[in-house]
Amino acid sequence: MTVKVGVIGAGICGRSVALMLRHIAAVSHTRMRISLFDGQGVGPHALMNCPSAVAAGMLAPYSEASVSHKWLIEAGSRALALWPSWVEQLDRPSLLSQSGTAVVAHPQDKRELHDFSDRLMQVEEGDMSCLAPLPQSLTSQFAGRFNDALFLHEEAHVNVPDLLTIMADRISDAANIDSHCMAVQSIDQELAVVTLGNGERITFDYLIDCRGLGAKSDHPDLRGVRGEVLTVHAPEVNYEHMIRLMHPRYCLYLVPRPDNVYVLGATMLESEDKGPVTVRSALELLSALYSIDKGFSEACVLSMRAECRPAFPDNQPRIATFGRTITINGLYRHGILLSPLAAQVASRTLLHAIDERAVWHKESRIPL
Repeated sequence: MTVKVGVIGAGICGRSVALMLRHIAAVSHTRMRISLFDGQGVGPHALMNCPSAVAAGMLAPYSEASVSHKWLIEAGSRALALWPSWVEQLDRPSLLSQSGTAVVAHPQDKRELHDFSDRLMQVEEGDMSCLAPLPQSLTSQFAGRFNDALFLHEEAHVNVPDLLTIMADRISDAANIDSHCMAVQSIDQELAVVTLGNGERITFDYLIDCRGLGAKSDHPDLRGVRGEVLTVHAPEVNYEHMIRLMHPRYCLYLVPRPDNVYVLGATMLESEDKGPVTVRSALELLSALYSIDKGFSEACVLSMRAECRPAFPDNQPRIATFGRTITINGLYRHGILLSPLAAQVASRTLLHAIDERAVWHKESRIPL
């Protein structure tokens, strides 16, 4: 018997789930047909309109210690460990750069750096093995600007547009994945029924819901948190490591991409407005960019984009089961980092349910 599974939403999470299901089904010799639904599809047009594409691609659980709970370091470090095998599975190990993160602050914000160090020591319970001496290349580049810096050597980053493109190619090539450029109007979690925007209803054996903010009608406490990023081309600047700039208002980061392209972000605003980047945010981001390295003064601004991240009140992700449906939502700032781990947890949960022919009669949370 072939098990029919519907995956709703084709952001980083939905794509990861579809590909992880394909992999786990092959390893377990489970006959499975996967249908991936998204109003934008997964092709080039979807990349321009996919919220995940705005992300800079930091795989940085330790850098987030100043704004996150201990759970993120625990789950994030496990997710980080999955990434090398995940890009190998996608047959593109070059997507991943395991170059670490330098955490810096200007003299007037030195207190922020000290607070970050204290917070990291607290959540790591004194185990600071995530820290290493600053690479000599950065010591030279920071001379005269950042006298104090921390280096988180385990952290990495991934080129998100290329990642999403490769995932789309793998989905298109997969014999047991059907990709549908169709909007989903609603889902029936108990019966695993999808109602499309044109009114058509399709019944599956199981569903995995990865709609993010698109599932807000099913999650009343889900909210959007606006983030703004800018992308620049700076031929006079050469950084291979990520940089986290401590700031009283934002968690600013600089992420390098190939050919002297850099992504700087991101604001965190309690707003679901997806409109253009504001003048205030643009000024703050550009000022921060120039303060990191004067070489950015001649950089060309390639884009300024804003998107909303799905978050629950505690800013922690939720994976839950009910009826014949698994939901993944609320990944907040950590969608790129956590996506392979969330996909793995959901896929293994589904495989167990298929083996047991299980139906979940009450909602149950699954920890990452």
